[in-house]
Amino acid sequence: MVTNKGLPLRLFVELTSLLMPRLFSILSPIALFASVMFVYNRMLADRELVIMQAAGISPWKNARAAIYVGFILALFSVYVQNVGIPSAENSFRNLEWEIRNNVSHLMFREGEFNTIKSNMTVFISSHEDDGSVSGILLHDETNPDKKVTLSAERGRIVYTQSGPKILLIKGERQEISRNGGQFSSLQFERYSVDFGVMGGKAIKPASAREKSLWQLLNADSDSSLDDEDKRKYIVEGHRRLITHGIIWYLHYWLVRDY
Repeated sequence: MVTNKGLPLRLFVELTSLLMPRLFSILSPIALFASVMFVYNRMLADRELVIMQAAGISPWKNARAAIYVGFILALFSVYVQNVGIPSAENSFRNLEWEIRNNVSHLMFREGEFNTIKSNMTVFISSHEDDGSVSGILLHDETNPDKKVTLSAERGRIVYTQSGPKILLIKGERQEISRNGGQFSSLQFERYSVDFGVMGGKAIKPASAREKSLWQLLNADSDSSLDDEDKRKYIVEGHRRLITHGIIWYLHYWLVRDY
């Protein structure tokens, strides 16, 4: 969408950044595990651990630093899993819906003929600072019996429950029938054109990742969920609980024999 539809690079960066908490929860235990393994193997190869044990330092003291780091990461993972990821997933879902349904920025490019649907083409001269568009030319062939061409000085995109519409101000509507070739013209002060179902999708329902741990573990008491969603919520809740313990245990298991 950034390349083909002319969306700003800022939106791509924002969408990508909202996926970072999810990647952090996957990569951080692996990265810390590899780091601890590298450090202790290096200390073992350089005989530093042997010297420390010969000096009377217990294996527990040697492993304590890694265990503390793993414990801190486990606490931070609790925050990421229960606050960071649900918030980021919710923001990502809302931003994705806004991009897909914000027709004025997604579909209307200045100085170009924009094909909204297979039988509707729109040309605009410029986007104004107040969100309106100016210099509008619209060709509509949605009705198989006639062709309609509209021109207007300016207009604005409005959003309704049935989908986006364009409100044209101070323009002219020209119509020609396909059968008899009858031509008619009408000047107007205000005129609206419906884009149909395009871009009118409802926002997707919240997923299990957007819910808090309390909501996940108490999904059985939520009457708005069906049996399949309840099972998904409970599985996600237990997955979060297990993830936090695994981070600490992996590092304890790694360093316990040093």
